[in-house]
Amino acid sequence: MINIGVTGPKNSGKTTLIEKLVPLLMQAGYEVATIKHTSHDHLFDTPGKDSYKHRKAGAGMTLAVSRKELALFAAPDEKHINALLTMMATMYDVCLIEGDKKANHQKIYIIPEDGSLTDNMPSNIIAFYGSEPGVSGIPCFSRDDISGLVQFLLTTFTDTDKEAVDEHH
Repeated sequence: MINIGVTGPKNSGKTTLIEKLVPLLMQAGYEVATIKHTSHDHLFDTPGKDSYKHRKAGAGMTLAVSRKELALFAAPDEKHINALLTMMATMYDVCLIEGDKKANHQKIYIIPEDGSLTDNMPSNIIAFYGSEPGVSGIPCFSRDDISGLVQFLLTTFTDTDKEAVDEHH
């Protein structure tokens, strides 16, 4: 599975970019998954719900299933995350990961409308999206050039990445 991060300051357009990338990557023949990281201490499962009670009783992981969707609740530890990423890799070709600036995967960095860059840029930036930042050697795509960004991503995937995707299909 090809992992591509989408990072940038708060309210810079990360979710909007992912909403644009998903259908275009799917049109290119890729099965796409997403992960949303948050720096807030959200509880997605709420007290009083049966699934919450299962975990409170000691279950290490709870899967809540309805006719319309399912949700998995577990501690966000490395064991759970790695197991889920392994499972996702058997089902999807590309995973777009919103947030998580510190992770090792390749990243698209969204430049805010004012064009400012922070001092603590994440590592592994392969492209900028937004106004021109003036960082030499790294391509920058304007907000109205989503097709250019997608073409760049499709040509940037390594041969190993493409072989893994081909094996999946």
